[in-house]
Amino acid sequence: MSQELQFRIAKTKEELEAVFQLRYLGYTKTIDLIDPKAFPDHMEQDKFDDIAINFIAQDLDSKKYVGCVRLVPDTPMGLPLEQEASLAHFRSPDKKMMEHSRMVSWPPGQPEVNFGLFAATAQYSVRQGLTHWVGLGMTHMKRYYESRGFYQIEPYQEITLQQKGGYLLNKRYFLTALDLKKIFHGNPAELPFAPDPRVFKYLDHDLRIVLG
Repeated sequence: MSQELQFRIAKTKEELEAVFQLRYLGYTKTIDLIDPKAFPDHMEQDKFDDIAINFIAQDLDSKKYVGCVRLVPDTPMGLPLEQEASLAHFRSPDKKMMEHSRMVSWPPGQPEVNFGLFAATAQYSVRQGLTHWVGLGMTHMKRYYESRGFYQIEPYQEITLQQKGGYLLNKRYFLTALDLKKIFHGNPAELPFAPDPRVFKYLDHDLRIVLG
């Protein structure tokens, strides 16, 4: 069944609570990243959500919220991933970055929802003059991240995040980034990996994306 989707920045209390509920569902029902007992309100959120730009996907036909993702600005707080690993070797004056994280589609297996969320965050990022997204990727999903335009930050290192504060993070991660200029203004043939062709369409005009 086709969906009439819309992708926008979550601003209202209802929308933000829906974001946190979607993250709870994704992290308890699909990849077991959090302990449900530690989140009795069924909402996953942290201190960075106070400054994050959270995006939400809604099925306008059913009115249900079906996906979310967030961008965390680079502030004196640091980025969330810097609580686990240093970006000192990656930072430079010519880079303006945000952390791209907390992406969930619910129910799982909705490629169009995932595409729209990536496209909405890409269009917002370009408007803000960003050069890079950064994030922590699960090592067993490296090929998936490359298909979405992300590459491993060198020198490559794997990080094991330990369980803490209700987060069941005893998994292996690596530092990853997406170079917005190379993806959208470079030569795809010069990339050391092959993203899905739809990645290069993130900036195409799409009436489903509402950023105003």
